[in-house]
Amino acid sequence: MKRYIKFLTLLLAGVLILSAVPGAATSAAAEERTEKVIVGTGAADSLQICKVGDRLYYFGAEGVMSCATDGSDPKLISKQTGTLFTDGETLFRGTQSKITRLNPDGTEELVLQVHPLVNEGAFAIMNTMDHFAVRDGQIYYVLTMAQDYELWTVGTDGCDDRRICSICPPEREILGLYLLEDLEGVYVQFSNEDGTSWSLIRVE
Repeated sequence: MKRYIKFLTLLLAGVLILSAVPGAATSAAAEERTEKVIVGTGAADSLQICKVGDRLYYFGAEGVMSCATDGSDPKLISKQTGTLFTDGETLFRGTQSKITRLNPDGTEELVLQVHPLVNEGAFAIMNTMDHFAVRDGQIYYVLTMAQDYELWTVGTDGCDDRRICSICPPEREILGLYLLEDLEGVYVQFSNEDGTSWSLIRVE
């Protein structure tokens, strides 16, 4: 009986050893497949990475950085801030007051500019842009007005700037603007009145 128990113990130990070896090999293989590309600086919530051609573009602590897709050859191309977005061919930079086309050498071409304050009688109304996306030659952005958030669009050449619709009242918070692959329309995410949930709407 003792010999039988000893045999089962040795057999079980062997099974555990054999089962552990493939796992270790899998873990090692997973580690070998990872490669650090960029070590960024600055606030993590400001990280946006866009690929245009054979270069990656992102915000570092000093401004807009560019590097090869493997992380080599990092360059500071602009000390500006804002939001980076791309259609895969052109890099754009959006701020509260303007949208520019950002060239690889850091020079910029103005696409659209808005005045942050609009006078209506005795009142000055805030008029700022935020949340940008681009597809098929059209840039979409959210315009913050005194009465509500509005969805607007402009051509990548700066022409045909126009309002599409109102989205939600300013008491809410716009969380994101999305152009989803293979889906028509513009998707806008915003917080609900209770502050603990959010809604996603589609604008045709």
